[in-house]
Amino acid sequence: MKWNFLWLLWLPIWLAGCVVTDSSITNLTPTQLSRSSAGFYPVEIMWETNQRAVVDESIQPVVQVGTNNFVMQRTKMTKNRWEALLPLEIGASNLLYRVRVDYQFYDVPVRRSNSQMSPMYELRVVNAPNAPAP
Repeated sequence: MKWNFLWLLWLPIWLAGCVVTDSSITNLTPTQLSRSSAGFYPVEIMWETNQRAVVDESIQPVVQVGTNNFVMQRTKMTKNRWEALLPLEIGASNLLYRVRVDYQFYDVPVRRSNSQMSPMYELRVVNAPNAPAP
């Protein structure tokens, strides 16, 4: 008799698993890069979500450096990856940035907007061996 009610204990756990949505921003950029003569440094992220109602065409990541925003472009031949080139002043040795992913999802009766913010990241730029200092 008590085994017949055991499934009631698992019901809330099962329902919670069906309702919980999860999204994550993964920074694919190394924490340290060699100094570039052009002064631009690549930043790449991957954004994954289990929300099925997300409108794929609406996903738009933006890199925020201080008060400047740099729109990221979807990488070719991969899914859920974006990249951008960030400028760094000559002589500067680090770059603090974060990524915001804006997206829309289907809701009844219209689309709604949402966004997700990453933590702050630091990119250190070092001089290549045997290279003169700027």
